[in-house]
Amino acid sequence: MDFRITSVSLAEIADTDERFKISTCVDKTGLRASISTMGLLCPPVLMAGEKGYVIVSGFRRIQTIKALGWDDVPARILSADFPLSGCARIAIGDNSFQRSLNIVEQSRAYALIQNYSDPSNDWQDVARMLGLSDSETAMRRLMSVGRLPEILQYSILEGSIALPVALRINALQDDERDVITTFSGKSTPI
Repeated sequence: MDFRITSVSLAEIADTDERFKISTCVDKTGLRASISTMGLLCPPVLMAGEKGYVIVSGFRRIQTIKALGWDDVPARILSADFPLSGCARIAIGDNSFQRSLNIVEQSRAYALIQNYSDPSNDWQDVARMLGLSDSETAMRRLMSVGRLPEILQYSILEGSIALPVALRINALQDDERDVITTFSGKSTPI
């Protein structure tokens, strides 16, 4: 991978561009304690964009660094012409090789493969290479999770709604679905 390591001002990072975001985890204390104590051990990966930098991997690290009051961050910078398929692979691999992905994260990973993989590559080879299941049935089912409203995704993650129930709720008319999802009372973004 061809990148350079440099310090980047947090103001130059487009943290609202979440096209490569996989993680649903919100750091409670672990990452913050680690960075506070040891510094940033693994710099995030950014891609040069038209208006600053796009986060490829390291959303939680950048969020934590902002919360700690840092002005800039050491980062691995990809060139603006780096292939988006390569960015997708970095985003998925940075997460899947460190820990097991939850169901929503797997859905996001498959969406990245679908959206950014070179059509000449077999998606199953890409998934297998990145530690994901290469089962077409699993991929189709997991892709449906990513299309659910965030409230249903969050409910699945917290265990208050089972996946089959969430899929049935999502199949309802918009007004009926909205009434049912308001009962969860959750509004935590994932």
